[in-house]
Amino acid sequence: MSAAVRTLCILLSPLVLCGFPELETIYFLITSLDPLCCVVFTVSSYLYVKRKTNQLKPRISGLNLAHKSMAEQFHFEAPKFIDIGFTDLNKYGEFWRLKHKNFSFCAAQGMRSYMEDRMHYMFDPNHTLSIFGIFDGHGGQFVSEYLEKNFAQSIRKRMIQGETRRRLSNTSTISNDDRVVEMLFTEICRLDDRICAIDPKATWNTGSTLIAAMLEGNRFLSVMNVGDSRAVACDEFGRTFPLSKDHKPCDVSF
Repeated sequence: MSAAVRTLCILLSPLVLCGFPELETIYFLITSLDPLCCVVFTVSSYLYVKRKTNQLKPRISGLNLAHKSMAEQFHFEAPKFIDIGFTDLNKYGEFWRLKHKNFSFCAAQGMRSYMEDRMHYMFDPNHTLSIFGIFDGHGGQFVSEYLEKNFAQSIRKRMIQGETRRRLSNTSTISNDDRVVEMLFTEICRLDDRICAIDPKATWNTGSTLIAAMLEGNRFLSVMNVGDSRAVACDEFGRTFPLSKDHKPCDVSF
């Protein structure tokens, strides 16, 4: 074999080792004809493997491994208890806005010199319970402020203490004996009585609507409505579906 061919084989050795498969066929055809090229390739392979081993030795020995917990490695954070009200919002121009990963809220004050409306969101990860409420105050902000501070807490307390949680029956539907609806109705009436008992003079000409949604276990949705505030659902096609019915003063009370 000529010196030029041998030189070509020596030059091809590192290229083949670095991962150029298209050169392997040509290289091995040439080296099979000359023992000297085989020796060069063997030595080159040894030096290449030795260099790579020295580079990977700290990793193999575990010297560069970061000692982190499973939560730190995967950046996992346990769900936290969330309790956000209207007083936690920031005002941007004429609007109060809040964008959370679980919900969004936007409110405008209107023509009045003060804001009567309130909102509140609570998420309890230990009981997988979410409660979101909007309270449209009228004649003042006394009632809407009280509902902001106490509505979700009262509903959550009754759900936990009474162990009133929905379960699916064998037919994958909610049982007709739905104690959750009865509990919600009773608790809203109790809140109304408490508000009137706090200060009858302050509540005779002021009040608030109530529209709230409660999600149990990310599966069961309950919508509560007092007054003419409305809840609407929207699907991925942009279609809307009413979830509440306006409650008028002329309606028959229970």
